[in-house]
Amino acid sequence: SLPLSAVVSMSQLADAWKAAQVKSPQSSVWPVNSVRPRSNFNVVVAVWLKDGKPVLGQAWNDSGVLKCSFASDKKVMTVEEMAGGTISLLQYDGNHCEKGFFYEWIPLQLLHNQQEMTHRSIVECERAIPIFWTEKMILGYLDMVSGRSHFAGVNGSYHEMNPQEVTSTKLEVLVRNMKGGPPGCNCVTCNAGKLSHQRKLMHYNEWEDVKDGDILSDKKQHSLVKANTKGTGKDEKMQIVVLWYLHGRPLMGRGWIEDNSLRAVFVHKGKEYSGQTLIGYQVLVQSSAVSVGFEYVWMNFEQWSNLSDKAIQTPVQVGHVAPCIIFHEGKEVLGSLDMDTEVAEGIVDGKVVKKDGAAIKGLLILCRKDREDIVAL
Repeated sequence: SLPLSAVVSMSQLADAWKAAQVKSPQSSVWPVNSVRPRSNFNVVVAVWLKDGKPVLGQAWNDSGVLKCSFASDKKVMTVEEMAGGTISLLQYDGNHCEKGFFYEWIPLQLLHNQQEMTHRSIVECERAIPIFWTEKMILGYLDMVSGRSHFAGVNGSYHEMNPQEVTSTKLEVLVRNMKGGPPGCNCVTCNAGKLSHQRKLMHYNEWEDVKDGDILSDKKQHSLVKANTKGTGKDEKMQIVVLWYLHGRPLMGRGWIEDNSLRAVFVHKGKEYSGQTLIGYQVLVQSSAVSVGFEYVWMNFEQWSNLSDKAIQTPVQVGHVAPCIIFHEGKEVLGSLDMDTEVAEGIVDGKVVKKDGAAIKGLLILCRKDREDIVAL
């Protein structure tokens, strides 16, 4: 196997970093198209210059404010310890045809596989590379010389692994893949079938960064996952599945287009969040049928609960919450269902509506249903 220090990145494939001021409103500093792990949509790859040396870590959206944490000198450095300042977020704007690569998170063990690495190169800052601890859901870095990994959790906890622990733990590293396109790619080249022999179906939900008030093209609006609802008012005709984080807690909500601009509303414990409070959130994107191995369906919650094999239809779930359609006084609106407590909340006619107990049996939840008519090539 290859020692980590022998795996060299390709300098001609440039990474794009965008500066961001920490502890500032997201409206002016949170760039879209930031690079993040597939299984944690609210953290992105970040770098901080400490005494002129780069330290890799993570940044996230905390109720519209940019927060971050970095592991340095065996302790956690957060916004408070950094006394403000500037960090940089890794960006990917475009597609593999324009850039010559796409970012990919792969198991750490693949770094030692020469065949797998012939078309991949690592993303590095001096001697460190971004690494994702899947169990803890946190980003950190791997020192390629010492073989040790370092993590700074959002709760202020510091974690360090020796080379043996690194090897035995489920970790993913960030690389550039120069072979074909990513799973679910809808670029002209991939859609034309020129890369059909390399095609991989996408089997995960794709969330895209947006800002409140964004003007979305007709094409973009068409790609968003929506709900066909009845009895809704003017601003509820087109209901879009949206995701926002309140102090690190994921919430599902309802988005819509008003005066050509994207708007959204969320509810948590009886309180409404909308407008300038939100600033930035995410929309669920539906890729073309030939690119994914599933389709989105709305399913009765009680019916789903009684399935013997729930893997057949998997809820679109982030943490413990899933999008749901709430029925109230003849209207249907998108809301958020806590799958653990079985409590759903939403906004109907400007008022907070809560459903729990037997009332949630009639709710519809958004699920992914595997498609048997689509086969990966």
